[in-house]
Amino acid sequence: MKREDFFKEMKKGFFNTLKSVYEPFIEEDLEKLEKTTDRILGVNWSFVCSEYYQFNNINQFYISGSPILITKEEGNVKAFSGICPSCSNLLHLSVLYSTCKCLNCGNDYNFQNKIGDLTLVEMPLALKTDGYYVGQANNPKHNR
Repeated sequence: MKREDFFKEMKKGFFNTLKSVYEPFIEEDLEKLEKTTDRILGVNWSFVCSEYYQFNNINQFYISGSPILITKEEGNVKAFSGICPSCSNLLHLSVLYSTCKCLNCGNDYNFQNKIGDLTLVEMPLALKTDGYYVGQANNPKHNR
C-alpha cells in the first residue's frame, strides 16, 4: 500500500470515528434547541394522526377543541386553521368539492383550483417518529 493511500484511509477512519462519537451529542443538542425555540415562541405540538393515516385531498381534525384542516396534494401535506381569519367563525368544509366556506362572512376557498377570497392561516406540521403533529400557539388568540 502506498503511503498516500494509507493516510487517506487513516483520515476516513478518523472522521468516521469522530462522527460516530459526536453524532449523539449533536442530535441531543438539536433536540434541546428545538424544545427551547418552541418554548420561546409559545408553540405546543399536538398529535394529529398516525403517519400511516390515509389522507383524502382535504381532511378535518379537532385538536384541543380547535378545527384543523389538513390537505394532501402530490405527497405534500399542509395544515391550516379551520377558523375564519376575518370573523373567527368555524369554516364549513365540503370534501366532495374540496372547498371550505365561512357561512358568516361568505368567504370561501377552493383547494383544487387554489382560488377564493378566504385567506387560510397555515399552521406548522411535523412528521415525527409516531405520526403527524401540528404546532399551536399556547395562547388561542394567536391562532386567529
